[in-house]
Amino acid sequence: MDWFNSLSDFSLWSNTAHAYAVSILVFFGLIALVKVFQLIILAYLRRLSAKTETDVDDVLISVFSNISKVFYFFVPMWFATNWLVLGDWLDRAVNVVLVLVLVYEVVHAVMTIIDFGLKRYSKRVEESGGKPETSKGMVTAARVVSMIVVWTIAITIVLSNLGINVTSLIASLGIGGIAIALALQNILGDIFSSFSIYIDKPFEVGDYIMLGTDKGTVEKIGLKTTRLRTPQGEQLIISNKELTTARIQNFHRMTRRRVTQRIVLEHGPTVTSLRKVPKILKEIVKDEKKAIFDRCHLAEFVDQGLAYDLVYYVDSAEFKQFMDVREKINFSIYKAVEKNGFLFAYPTQTLLVHNET
Repeated sequence: MDWFNSLSDFSLWSNTAHAYAVSILVFFGLIALVKVFQLIILAYLRRLSAKTETDVDDVLISVFSNISKVFYFFVPMWFATNWLVLGDWLDRAVNVVLVLVLVYEVVHAVMTIIDFGLKRYSKRVEESGGKPETSKGMVTAARVVSMIVVWTIAITIVLSNLGINVTSLIASLGIGGIAIALALQNILGDIFSSFSIYIDKPFEVGDYIMLGTDKGTVEKIGLKTTRLRTPQGEQLIISNKELTTARIQNFHRMTRRRVTQRIVLEHGPTVTSLRKVPKILKEIVKDEKKAIFDRCHLAEFVDQGLAYDLVYYVDSAEFKQFMDVREKINFSIYKAVEKNGFLFAYPTQTLLVHNET
């Protein structure tokens, strides 16, 4: 090794030939270790993870597999330059590049793990009966927020390594941050409301809801607004904050619909005939497969006649099917009234004229 040690007698740019030789050996030695890791160790771990049932190891393998070539180049180069005496600006430039590469790879790895967690959440939601459109919107919103948070932390770390006083910078931006937060409070309120909708699930994409006098089918739940398609065909856009503070009727989650119907018959029939009316109406409802009878009573005497209250349920949430069942029952009631000699009462007025002569 005398020839190797003799390299110390030669120098160039404040470094001996011996230092250059060691630096080159370190660089290519680390490159060789990287190749061994990629081609042998990582390949073996990938085959091993394919045999396991859990997918946690798969995402870890994915993180290491997706590390960029730039990272595998600059890390060995940084270790190699530690054997050399560099100028201040060059040494600082190497350190800055290394920090940028490391931060980028860490951010990429963190986002890969977050994506994995969000996909598992989405899969769990769909398996529990949730709609893919809703879980997709939740994943998109969560990923955007996560990316903003992760990159904000990453930029702070980079600025700190560049010698910038981050604490003073944050303090100086405090007043501006408050002003920005006040200016964006409505937008931020809508964003947090969207998370409340995704987590609490008062409605989902495809549900038919009613908000005050507005109603429609939910088409999309976005970060700031939710879009409804009204029965008339136009698209209604409502802020998420308004949806979380208002009373919403969700018709899609009904298992059945209740019908309370008043039937008024004319005065005149005997008590025996009147007692038959609830039984007749009960049989009419029971004959309809989708209808469930609840009660029928002679409720009160009104000016027009005798008022019966009929209450039953339609075992369907679909509005069209609900109306079809009601129509069949109404036709049957009309036929039964005619068949049994009853008459429907109508609002009438009798005018008595007294003629004095």
